[in-house]
Amino acid sequence: MKRTLAVALLVVLASCSSPGPTSSGPTSSGPAGASTGLVSADRDKFVGTWAGSYSCGLGTPVHDTLVIALGGGALDFSITIHSTSANPDTVSGELTAPNQIKVPQQSMGGSPGTAEITSKGALLAYSQTGFGATCGGDNYAKTS
Repeated sequence: MKRTLAVALLVVLASCSSPGPTSSGPTSSGPAGASTGLVSADRDKFVGTWAGSYSCGLGTPVHDTLVIALGGGALDFSITIHSTSANPDTVSGELTAPNQIKVPQQSMGGSPGTAEITSKGALLAYSQTGFGATCGGDNYAKTS
């Protein structure tokens, strides 16, 4: 009886365990080795040149271009912000969700700041924060 109960318990426990990832492509491990579930298709949709309008809420928005390239790590990007302006900067970002890149604090346009890029279908939203101000746009379309 004890042996039958122990075997039944093992069968129940084995059937409750979650399967491993089923998609292919790079994934990243988080704390304690937990997989993020992010795949290369999540990352690849961001790669390219994106043109849109950038504003800090004052005056007329200005034309802006972001260039997003793959970085060295499985979920990393090299991002040139304001690539056609007088003060472009190349920053590093990381895919943190299927539709989101986060840029940790680093120099952006000569000032320290953070940024976030979000995929919204065929468009990107770009938000940059520094010195207590948030600037950006939500209409960046892929040009190449």
